[in-house]
Amino acid sequence: MELTHLSYSSLSNYIRCGHSYQLTKRYGVEEQPAWWSIGGTEVHTATEELDSKNLLDLEGDDIEAFWHDLLEAAIKEAVAKGGDLENLRASKVRSDKDPFYPNEDKLWWQYKGLDMLLNYRNWRRQSPWKLYQIDKDPAIELGLTPSISTGMPVKMFIDRLFLDKDDNIVVVDLKTGKSTPRTPLQLAFYAWGLSKFPDHPIKVDKGCYYNLRSDKMTETFDLTHKKNIVDALLARFQQAVENDVYVPNTENCDTCGVKYKCFFGSGSMDDPTISEGEK
Repeated sequence: MELTHLSYSSLSNYIRCGHSYQLTKRYGVEEQPAWWSIGGTEVHTATEELDSKNLLDLEGDDIEAFWHDLLEAAIKEAVAKGGDLENLRASKVRSDKDPFYPNEDKLWWQYKGLDMLLNYRNWRRQSPWKLYQIDKDPAIELGLTPSISTGMPVKMFIDRLFLDKDDNIVVVDLKTGKSTPRTPLQLAFYAWGLSKFPDHPIKVDKGCYYNLRSDKMTETFDLTHKKNIVDALLARFQQAVENDVYVPNTENCDTCGVKYKCFFGSGSMDDPTISEGEK
């Protein structure tokens, strides 16, 4: 497979299931759309606009309309691309006593997505942390494309850089899922990328995740060691893909968006990646 670039999400997808990565990246199998992707993406977009357009003072009906307009536009775009709203994949709610039981669908995201946005707005209002400035611009959704030692570029978009109360630069990644990463590897990727920032490298040794769903910030991780393994990790990922090494992981089939075309996930038996002997 010919690679044009790497990313943390592609590595994460590969580790989660090599065969799923192969189906999507090499054979162009389309992932079935999911509510968590639509809603989560729009929550990120909404927080970005709150920061970049100085909308942290939005209240009541104004912020509710702001959120619903963004979500409705994203839903229309998904439908235009062939998404079936009645059959979009959705996470299950935790209890049958939940008013949104059984699924985190459109109605759930209308209400809970707004709650996530309010959590972020309130945190930004109260926190002593300030957005870090790069050439007088706030570091919001910062796009970088550094290269590893093999010369392969790595694409990344960093949610936020903040200055904490002690003027330490902290990389922050926003999460909307039920769980938050247990390790700081994704944050370390960003710290590594910032160390290669064009013209003036930015040294970042601290990072944390902020889960907007639970309104909880993780501990501030020390990224000193983790960021030093990024180049080697990505080089091995590149080597595996270029040598067509794709190991399936059948433990993650439930939430996979391409299992309908996956031999290992009881999908299509005509999967082009499967040899006659494996069938």
